[in-house]
This record gives sequence, structure tokens and C-alpha cells, in this order.
Amino acid sequence: MVWGKHAVVDASGCNYSAIRNIKWIEEFVDELIEKSKMQKWGKMFYMDLEDTDETTLNDTAGFSVCQFITTSNITIHFANVSKSMYLDFFSCKDFDEQIVIDLVNKYFSPNKIQNLSIDSSNLKHNLDNLRAV
Repeated sequence: MVWGKHAVVDASGCNYSAIRNIKWIEEFVDELIEKSKMQKWGKMFYMDLEDTDETTLNDTAGFSVCQFITTSNITIHFANVSKSMYLDFFSCKDFDEQIVIDLVNKYFSPNKIQNLSIDSSNLKHNLDNLRAV
């Protein structure tokens, strides 16, 4: 039984126009929810951290997005300078993390993707063993 699952994606060299288009990002999130058979819970929240000397230097300017789903959430940050995205899809319901990777490729055309899947039921088991030591 999956207690919770994370799909973590670090994508670099994304299409700049795509990561700066909030409607496009919202379409991505909607399709991700649909294809992973999740249920949206409320509207997608987003903030645009504007370019300043500090945010440009630290590569932190860009959209930050959060979409609640009935089984948890999807959070994404886009970095304008490096044209990167950092995504965490967490759900207590199991899903196919390949869907996440395929849709990141479809919507943002990154040059490189690194991903990690974490099954929290194994993590919980490992933490329980750690506590027992």
C-alpha cells in the first residue's frame, strides 16, 4: 500500500516562453491532474517573483505554483535565468511518475530532466527502523 508518493522533477533548459506563460502552465497542471487520475481541489495558486538584482543573481525569479488535489498537492517553481523548473507532485494515491515526465517534456521541452520517485510507505518503514535503533 502506498502511504504517499513523490515525483520530484528538476528540468533545465526549458522553453522560456512556456515557463513565462501562466495559462500554459495551468494547462499543464490540468492535464497532469487528468492523466494521473487525480481530482483538482480549488483553483491553482501562483505568484510571480519578479526579476530584481537579487533574484536574477540567485536565479529565483519566476512563477511559483501550487495546486491542491484531493490527495495532496503539486508544487512547481520556474527559474527565469536558467530556464528551469522544479516540480514536486505528492499524493497519497498512487500514480505513474512517467506521466509527469512525459508531460514536462510535452509542455516545456527541457534539454535535461532529472527525476526521483519516492514511495513514502518505504520511507515510513525506514524511519520506523531508524527510530527503533
